[in-house]
Amino acid sequence: MIRVGIIGSGNVAQTQHIPAYRAYKQPVEIVAIAGRDEERTRKVADQFQIQDVYNDVPQMFLNHKLDIVSVCSPNNLHYTHVMQSLNANCHVLCEKPPAINYEQAKEMMLKAKEANRILSYNLCYRQLKEVEILKELIENGEFGKVYHIKASFLRRRGIPGWGQFTNKEIQGGGALMDIGIHVLDLALFLLNYSTVKSVLGNTYDHIGKIGGFGLMGEWNPETFSVEDSCFAQISFKDNCSVSLETSFALNMEPTKIFNLEIYGSKMGAQLQPLKLFSANDKELIDRDHSVHEQLNHQEKNIHCFLDGCFGEKNTVCTSEEGVKLQALIESIYKSAQTKTAINFDRFF
Repeated sequence: MIRVGIIGSGNVAQTQHIPAYRAYKQPVEIVAIAGRDEERTRKVADQFQIQDVYNDVPQMFLNHKLDIVSVCSPNNLHYTHVMQSLNANCHVLCEKPPAINYEQAKEMMLKAKEANRILSYNLCYRQLKEVEILKELIENGEFGKVYHIKASFLRRRGIPGWGQFTNKEIQGGGALMDIGIHVLDLALFLLNYSTVKSVLGNTYDHIGKIGGFGLMGEWNPETFSVEDSCFAQISFKDNCSVSLETSFALNMEPTKIFNLEIYGSKMGAQLQPLKLFSANDKELIDRDHSVHEQLNHQEKNIHCFLDGCFGEKNTVCTSEEGVKLQALIESIYKSAQTKTAINFDRFF
């Protein structure tokens, strides 16, 4: 029986990790859960019938020999909890982002290699059926040379009015770190994490600093210390590019935009709804490429991670990809801060 521990008892643990472990094809037992809020953690443990509760993570490892740990704690604690889990010889699935900075992500990767353990990140949109189709078509050469991807994750008024999402010290960043990271990873995933050459980024906080009420509640402008929007241009050494746009709040018509636009020498595409286009502008979607149902991509990603722990092939974000992703995010923020392009070679 595979023995799992959960670090963090918030929404992502309750709605994604715990149910996914329980639904896996092989027996998996969640034996312990740790959280800073002891009262909430006990309620979660009672709800999901998890026997042991801790507010001291090291004590959990002293009392249990675990095989797998899910790290669902705040961003600024990812490094600590991942390293503790790897030191306890556990495979680890960590929530996004990998860490607060590149150096932490790199150290986590090196520790995972040293311990011969799997360290993966829960960038679950990789498991969308649309992404699976596009990845297969690109790998089969049907797009020809993919030379540009436009990646968008935008909210009109979606600044979280709860939790610590607007606290830079805890989160490490705003829209880019929280939601933009998903479409950035998708673009890199479709490009096989091609080697980045340079990055130019801009961040803004105009709406966040004004304050207001949106789809996710009211936020306090006086404690708003992250970006509400980010725009970046990324160039790769193989002469392709990615343009990224992400926002918690933006003066636009739609409530939300989540999409990729992919441009290749033989074919183009958009992610949602999935459409493929040829050179003569004719839409190429057929029944084999249509998405008939929305899979639970969150559950599927955790199951893919478990597959990897059992030695099976999987497409979950690896520790190596996590380092590159973290370095790229750090470069975007650095470019925005210094108002200059960043040469990506400094990271490798």
